[in-house]
Amino acid sequence: MKNALLRLKLLSSVGFAAVMIAAGPAQAEQKPSESRTVRQSDTVDVTGASDVNRVSESYDAKGVDLGTFLFFPQIEVGETYNSNVFAVQNNSKGDWITSVHPQFRLQSRFPVHALELSGGLDRYDYATYHDDSRTDGHVSADGRINATKTTEIKLAGNLAHGHEDRSSSDAVAAASRPTPTDTINTLLSVKQVLNKLTLTGAVGVDRLTFENVDTNDGSIVRSNLRDRTEITFTQRGAYEFSPGYSGVLQVSENQREYDELDANRIDRSSSGYRVEGGLGLDISQLIKGDILVGYFNQDYSSSALRSSSGIGVKVALNWTPTQLTMVVPALERSVQETTTTSASGAVRTAGSVLVRHELQRNIILTGFASLTRNEYSGAGQSEWVSEARGTVTYAFTPEVFARGELAERIRRSSVDSMGYEQTTTMVRLGLRF
Repeated sequence: MKNALLRLKLLSSVGFAAVMIAAGPAQAEQKPSESRTVRQSDTVDVTGASDVNRVSESYDAKGVDLGTFLFFPQIEVGETYNSNVFAVQNNSKGDWITSVHPQFRLQSRFPVHALELSGGLDRYDYATYHDDSRTDGHVSADGRINATKTTEIKLAGNLAHGHEDRSSSDAVAAASRPTPTDTINTLLSVKQVLNKLTLTGAVGVDRLTFENVDTNDGSIVRSNLRDRTEITFTQRGAYEFSPGYSGVLQVSENQREYDELDANRIDRSSSGYRVEGGLGLDISQLIKGDILVGYFNQDYSSSALRSSSGIGVKVALNWTPTQLTMVVPALERSVQETTTTSASGAVRTAGSVLVRHELQRNIILTGFASLTRNEYSGAGQSEWVSEARGTVTYAFTPEVFARGELAERIRRSSVDSMGYEQTTTMVRLGLRF
C-alpha cells in the first residue's frame, strides 16, 4: 500500500510539473542588476559557510578558462583546537586537528541554461586521538534548464561520504570512532511564472546509510539499523500582490522508510505532511526570503511511537540594510529523525541570526548565534543547544586568502550525562584560482 501511495504521489507531482510547462510563456520579470558590495545569494546562507566568496568582486577567483566552462580549483589547509573532542559533560579531552580541504567547481557559461559540478575532500588528522582521524568527501551536480522564458527546470544530485559528529544527540558516546555515513540526495523541481503567480513543484529523494562501529569494550553498535530512504513532495504557489511582496502557500508530504526494525524491534518508518502560508519577499537588493507559519504532522508505522505534530514555522531572510552589511535571521520548527529510546521524533525549534560586514574590500567579518530546542516526542526528554561563532576572512589577493574562527557550543539536556560545552579555535590558509 505504501509503495502504491508513493507511486501515486510521484505521478501527481510529475503531472503537476507537466501542467506548469504546458501553461506556456508569460512576460518574464526583469530584475535589477546587482549593485551591493556584500552580495546576496539566491538561497539564504544561514550559517555563513560561503564567506570566502563574499569579498569584493575585485578579489574573486577568476577561474581557469575551459571554453564553455570555468574551472575553479581551491585548497585550504588549517589547524583547529577542540577543547572537548568527545562532546562529554565530564572529563573532557582536547586535541589539535590538522585539516586539508581540496575542492573544485566547474561552472558552465551557456547562453541560456546552466550546469555546475563540484566536489571536494576533507581530511582531518588528530594529534592525540588518532581513531577520530577521518576523510570525508562529496561530489555534486546542479543543472538548470530554461524551457521557456518563464519555465525553469532544476535537477540536483549530491553524493557524500562523511562521519557523524561526536556532538550529535544520536551519536554513541562509547563508540571507538565517529560513525561513517553515506548520503545520496536528488531533487527535481519545476517553476512556472504566470504573470504575478509563480508555481513550483519538487520531488526529493534522499538515501542515508550508516556504518556499524565498535565500542570501547569491543561490542558492535548496529548503526545500520538507521539506514533509510526519505521521499519528499513539495508544491508551492506565490502570488505577487504588490511589487516585491507575495502571498505564499506551500504544502509538502514525506515518506521515511527504514530498511530494518531498530534495536528494540520497532519500525521507525513514518509519513507526514506540512502545510504553511505567509509572506514571500523579494525587494530589490534590500531583502529576500520567506516568513511562513503553518502546521505539521508525522505519523509512525509502529503504535509504540507517538505522532509528532504542532505549529510549524519557517523564516529565512537575506536583509541588506547597507551596502556593507548583511543580516540573515532564520527560525524553523520541524520534526527531525532520532534514535533516542522511546522517542518517535525530535520536534526541533531552531532560531539563528548571522551578521556579515565588509570591513574592507578584502576583509569580511561574520558573527553567528543560534539557539535550538529539541523535544523528544514520547521520551520525556528535551535539550537546549546554543552556539556562537565569530569569523574573519581576509583575502591577500584573488588567489590567496586566510580565515580565523572562534566558536562556542553548549548543550543543556534533561538527561544530565548528555550535556557538554565545547570551544573550537580554527585558522586556515587557502589558495584558489
